[in-house]
Amino acid sequence: IIFNLDYDVVKKLGTFFIAYSAVMQPSAVGTVQDGNTFTATNSAKLFYRPSDSKVDQSTGAETTTIYSYGLNLNKVTPNNDGGYDNLDGAAFSVYTNAAMTGDEGLVSFVLENGYYRPAMTGEAGVTKLPANADVSIRGLELGSYYIKEVETPSGYYKPQGGIKVDLVGARTQNDEERKLIGALDTSTGAQRTNDKDSGIVGKRELNGAVLNLDVINVSSPILPTTGGPGTVAASIAGVALMI
Repeated sequence: IIFNLDYDVVKKLGTFFIAYSAVMQPSAVGTVQDGNTFTATNSAKLFYRPSDSKVDQSTGAETTTIYSYGLNLNKVTPNNDGGYDNLDGAAFSVYTNAAMTGDEGLVSFVLENGYYRPAMTGEAGVTKLPANADVSIRGLELGSYYIKEVETPSGYYKPQGGIKVDLVGARTQNDEERKLIGALDTSTGAQRTNDKDSGIVGKRELNGAVLNLDVINVSSPILPTTGGPGTVAASIAGVALMI
């Protein structure tokens, strides 16, 4: 990048800063370092030439560490032994806005090396992620994401809302800068967006920079839990009568 500046004018400003932004290349998204963090580095050096000189000068190189994060969605259903079995046939879309409708905030992904990463500008991607029991997403920034189940396995009930996932980065504790360390913080979590989906969010487990999240489907109606025990009892009785 070339800046054409008048040095005699600029030097009167004293200290000033030049900021830039860069896009992490796909090859860096899945690079695992230091256990289970996804780490890349970017270095920049500024070359300049005073107007009264024919010799280029330069600043020292500044290196920045960039972290990205991951999300594993595991589709499961309760079994008769009190545990859960993997469930195929679901598909998810990921949004950055709570409405989860239309194209606004809809994230496009590219499948690469067994995981999905956000598509770069101008890159063709998909917005529906098939979950053959599980789907792995990499290259996410910190922040809130909304997971919508857009296809539900045959014979199972489709959630009425979605799941809000908050990815929160862990930081250093013993310095004032509180730098990111590449792992997810224990405050990272997931919650349903619709109270009627009482059993959709299952086990949550942090593994370095990755959140493993169980998403539950059931093959029987989720009964309401409002109105006290009598409401649930009456609902159960009603189901029995209809059978």
